[in-house]
Amino acid sequence: MNRKALISGLLLTYVGGFLDGYTYLGRGHVFANAQTGNMALLGISLFRGDGMQVLHYLLPISAFALGSLLTKQLEKTAFSKRLVSAIEILILAFVALAGSGLADQYANMLISFVCAMQVTAFRQIDGLPYASTMCTGNLRSAMEKVDLFLLEKDLYQLKQAAKYFLVIGCFMLGAGCSFVALSLWGLSSLYLACLILLCHIVLI
Repeated sequence: MNRKALISGLLLTYVGGFLDGYTYLGRGHVFANAQTGNMALLGISLFRGDGMQVLHYLLPISAFALGSLLTKQLEKTAFSKRLVSAIEILILAFVALAGSGLADQYANMLISFVCAMQVTAFRQIDGLPYASTMCTGNLRSAMEKVDLFLLEKDLYQLKQAAKYFLVIGCFMLGAGCSFVALSLWGLSSLYLACLILLCHIVLI
């Protein structure tokens, strides 16, 4: 086990959960990370004929797509994972500094952009494929490892499953901490995510 890689990945997952909680609780009930929820709400808004809500959900979806595309383009040049995390910190620090002066829709766009960069650039944790900003795939992967353990009686598969459950737990911890942080520091609590990302940069 590469403990440094594991801790680094868990820090990213914590940030992923934190950002989802931050945008949902503090920025108008929008999910910044996994866009599936936003796409579902976009579809509902379209059928309701609610143009403002359509825009409300379309903007973070578009920003996420752009962030993913930009990261893929960076991978073809002088790509550095530290650079990705540094860009994340700069954008999140700007959103935190702007506070309530930055409209929710623009804050959510920027945070969705950040999440797309993160999930596109960091795809493994200690050698396992994973997502740091959403957990559906991680849960599926965990249960695949549990199934292999039951089939093969191989403790290694159970240990791999445990890593996925640890990832899911860190995501939920981040989301829960966003609730506490927003209660204590309001929209400036986003600086906490910047601090965690700085720790991540030191480890990679």
